[in-house]
Amino acid sequence: MPSKHTVAILGGGVGGLSAAHELAERGFAVSVYERQATFGGKARMNVANALAAAAAAWASGAHLHDIRQGLRTFTTSFFQAPGRLNLLDVGGVRVVIDYCHNVDGMRQLADFVDRMMSEPVTKAGRLGTSKAGARSGRAIGVLGIPGDRRDEDQREYGAIAAGAFDEIIVREDKNLRGRPPGETATNVIEGVREAKAAGQARASRSEKVLDEMTAVRTALRRAIPGDLIVCCVDDAIGVYREAMAATGASRGGTAFADPGELEAPDG
Repeated sequence: MPSKHTVAILGGGVGGLSAAHELAERGFAVSVYERQATFGGKARMNVANALAAAAAAWASGAHLHDIRQGLRTFTTSFFQAPGRLNLLDVGGVRVVIDYCHNVDGMRQLADFVDRMMSEPVTKAGRLGTSKAGARSGRAIGVLGIPGDRRDEDQREYGAIAAGAFDEIIVREDKNLRGRPPGETATNVIEGVREAKAAGQARASRSEKVLDEMTAVRTALRRAIPGDLIVCCVDDAIGVYREAMAATGASRGGTAFADPGELEAPDG
């Protein structure tokens, strides 16, 4: 007898499809929604955000069709959500642009990087993973945290990042928020070193490049096809233009969006 219950799964990655299979076997009517916003279920924070948004819309009286349409059409392209997990392709190098300006944000981003760098191994019809997949390529982080965060938060930010990235380049915002130049970046680097000393870091290289655009160019020069660069930005439009300029100057690439990207207005 068909179940009266329906289930919506956001994310068509291996976990989402495994869950869909399991629930369908138990008689549930299952719909799987996949958009770039969840990156195949790897962006767990966006899955949670989408669920919360859908629940809030439903509680406010929005029609189910409108909620579905919103989930189907929203992406994290630069044009819909600048600076919010925007994915670009720069000649085979994946570049992600995100703000990520606090400790919890870095915790979520580190989880996303781990999932992006390895494809988990699953068993058909089973939830979860049987073992962790091996990483492919390097993860390079261009990281920065605002100067008005506590010293211990800035160090924790660096320590968390050290567990996810293979290389870390620390930059600073234009507005230092009361700190002298280099102090915030030094705290982040100290966090990376503390993680190394505790045996909790995979980062083999970390350095300070305080100017944001110089830091981004440094990462782009080092990266090779198959690598992932994550830029935690202050100036999202400037970093986007820098990445797109690199695609034209070297190997070619795409913004996963519409033409005219270099005319993106300020503000």
